Amino acid sequence: SLISRKWCEDYAAKRRAGLVGRKSGNGTIRREMGVLVAALNHAAREKKIKKADIPHVFLPEEPPARDVWLTFDEAEKLRNACVSARTRLFIEIALATGARRRAIEALTWFQVELDRGLIQFNPDGRKQTKKRRPTVPISDALMPFLVAAHKAKTNEWVLGEPGSVRK
Repeated sequence: SLISRKWCEDYAAKRRAGLVGRKSGNGTIRREMGVLVAALNHAAREKKIKKADIPHVFLPEEPPARDVWLTFDEAEKLRNACVSARTRLFIEIALATGARRRAIEALTWFQVELDRGLIQFNPDGRKQTKKRRPTVPISDALMPFLVAAHKAKTNEWVLGEPGSVRK
């Protein structure tokens, strides 16, 4: 019942000034207030509050998108920093396809069609979510890495195991 336009604007101003937590921009404030919206909706679904009692949360303006690309020099430095064949293959797949980390880590040879030149990042039976996992063509630059990895494979995983590459 305390949530109003003024409350939302005051909270955002205090966050920007660092009076509540560290100084933050609109993107962080929107995300935090979005969590508040999710909590209110959850409380209504669980019958803790009435749906009619959910206040409107006024979000700050969305910040402009940050478009960032690797330069060719940066990509080459990334390749040169690889300490294992697994990491290098991960980097090559990521650079060539733009796929998400988890989609690459979970990639199996059943999803790679070397003869047709396609990688199906969303395996059969997996629901397609908002974090799209499309079918993408295998580039000429990526093909030799996949062919070599396929010849050396010891199991169903393209990277040799499904675990995280972050380690």
